[in-house]
Amino acid sequence: MGQESGGGGLVAYQLRIATALADPADTHPGAAITRWAIHGWAVRGLSTVAPLTTLALHRADRLEAEVRAQIALGARPQSLHAWAAAFTTRLAADPDPTVAAVATIEASVL
Repeated sequence: MGQESGGGGLVAYQLRIATALADPADTHPGAAITRWAIHGWAVRGLSTVAPLTTLALHRADRLEAEVRAQIALGARPQSLHAWAAAFTTRLAADPDPTVAAVATIEASVL
């Protein structure tokens, strides 16, 4: 089976799944488990690639909310580094000066 099987390809399929998972009204246990897994992957991945930003957010008790916000933006690049660059670029304008400073530094190297 290639990427195009199923009429629309892998990208279209992933978009349909992401759209379905974005609906908080969907309380099916499978959807909840998938959301939990995606969130856990995102926290671990971003903590690995953008450790200063995620540490500053953790200390401010904002990491979970900011990761949820980044996931909610959708349109994630396949590269974790590219997604972390978008995350840190967004947070470079954060009102918390510590978060903004470390996010600016990390965004410049990602």
